[in-house]
Amino acid sequence: MPFIPAAASCGVLRLKIKDAGNRHRGWVEKQNFVSKDFDIAGHLDKIKGIWVPVWLFEVSAESAWHGEVSHTESYTEWETELGPGLYDSKKVPVTKEQTVWTPTSGSHFGDYIIPVSASRVLTQKEIDSLEFRKLDLKSYDESYLNGWQVQTTDTDKMEANELCNELIKNRE
Repeated sequence: MPFIPAAASCGVLRLKIKDAGNRHRGWVEKQNFVSKDFDIAGHLDKIKGIWVPVWLFEVSAESAWHGEVSHTESYTEWETELGPGLYDSKKVPVTKEQTVWTPTSGSHFGDYIIPVSASRVLTQKEIDSLEFRKLDLKSYDESYLNGWQVQTTDTDKMEANELCNELIKNRE
């Protein structure tokens, strides 16, 4: 299954403070045990923005698949049912089922925009859970870092490329 990265660039993902607050509130509400003195509102004003580095891959992928599909067929067989006497047996219809397997195959074409975490602090699962629009991603510029907390970029392009390849294989 070949995949062709049309572009791979390092960028940052923006998330508005209000959206972060809503996600935090939703996360707290899903917890089974939260102490009574835990004040959601008191914590929301402590939420600060942070730049999250991601590798962004624009990928065209093609995959061929092969497999088998099954369906069940019913048929009738006649079986001998023995009676109480020597000559009292009779033939009775019995419905049986049989699974029939048929080979099938096809191909799939897909275009994907895959953000891959460039920070070891944020897992790929966490990156995948973020809802984003391509417009929310900005190419990296050092001026963005002024006055912001920043996750370090410690995943290089080769490692990100391998992870992207695995993600595409799983989607295809």
